[in-house]
Amino acid sequence: MSAVESIKDDLAKVVREMRLLKSEVAKLTATIKVFTDKHPLPERTPMPPDLKRHERVATSEPRLEIDEAIYQLRNANLDHPTQLIQAVAKQIDGALRDVRAARNQVEAIADDSDLREDWKAWQKTNG
Repeated sequence: MSAVESIKDDLAKVVREMRLLKSEVAKLTATIKVFTDKHPLPERTPMPPDLKRHERVATSEPRLEIDEAIYQLRNANLDHPTQLIQAVAKQIDGALRDVRAARNQVEAIADDSDLREDWKAWQKTNG
């Protein structure tokens, strides 16, 4: 197998896995949305609007590695495979944002005893 064929196969695998990840994230966020439409989450203290995006993240996230990869790709002579990798990196970043948002909603449910009980009851009837 040539290097080009190997890269092509690897990119196809990455794209396939990205689609699976997006599908799973969509299912998770849809499930949480259906629940939170009936059981609103308590209001949280909003972050100050003047914070930069990386300052808003409370935990270590893979975002920095994606930023670095995108920076390196932007400073290169882009060809089609590189552009595909860049597009996949952007989609992964979007999926990670969705996962972080879902995690925040799950934490809000876990932190509120009434919502936890509502979640358990909802899961029995809808899960």
